[in-house]
Amino acid sequence: MQASLSNISLQEENQNPKAWVIGQEIFLQKLKMQDIQVFKSLYKQYSASLYGSIIRAVGDEKRANAILHETFLEAWDSLQTYQESQCKMFTWLSRIAKRKGNTA
Repeated sequence: MQASLSNISLQEENQNPKAWVIGQEIFLQKLKMQDIQVFKSLYKQYSASLYGSIIRAVGDEKRANAILHETFLEAWDSLQTYQESQCKMFTWLSRIAKRKGNTA
């Protein structure tokens, strides 16, 4: 009985990464097609962490909020240029934020 349970859990674990990868691919495709609902999901997923990085760098809430806003505006306009093979989404957003912080 226990051997069959461990086989089931291993099979389930093996299926989850595939589903996650496919989900990520669909998510990225929809982002690049500028699906607003998917972009809202992206914002919810990354905005708090990104804001934390920005506020530590600039030390001013008003400026950090402005940079966060500008970062997501540029990301929306630049989604076609994002290459997942070159960097993670958070890294890409962080680079945009850093540029915005340096010019603000």
